[in-house]
Amino acid sequence: MTKSCLTALLLACACFVGAKERFNDPFSPTSQPSNHQLTNPIAVENPLPQHTGCDANNLRLIDNLPLAQLNVIGLIHYADHSVVLWATPDEVIIDSRLNDVISQEQWQITAIETQRIVLQHCQTPSLQRSIPL
Repeated sequence: MTKSCLTALLLACACFVGAKERFNDPFSPTSQPSNHQLTNPIAVENPLPQHTGCDANNLRLIDNLPLAQLNVIGLIHYADHSVVLWATPDEVIIDSRLNDVISQEQWQITAIETQRIVLQHCQTPSLQRSIPL
């Protein structure tokens, strides 16, 4: 094979691999898309037990702003998880999922429901609040 044929083959393979990755769900926590389809909206994702506090493995987001400055602008339900979209005062959009920790005050998302998001304070787990959608 000539050098140009090998180059063309390499480019064709790279485009095929790139196209496969491009069509995956960008919000999915796993690299493989779910095989089952969403037939009904998710009413509630399983909340954490009440005694559970935040741990070092939870993703921490927007920890430079207080919760009062964050606005929920959207909620996306997938077959196996939900994504909450937040807007900062300078109009940056951040996505979060169940168990993520948000804001300076460190609130953990413990439940994502169709009408509200339930938060639990990391330092004082008995302190909870909800944000209506």
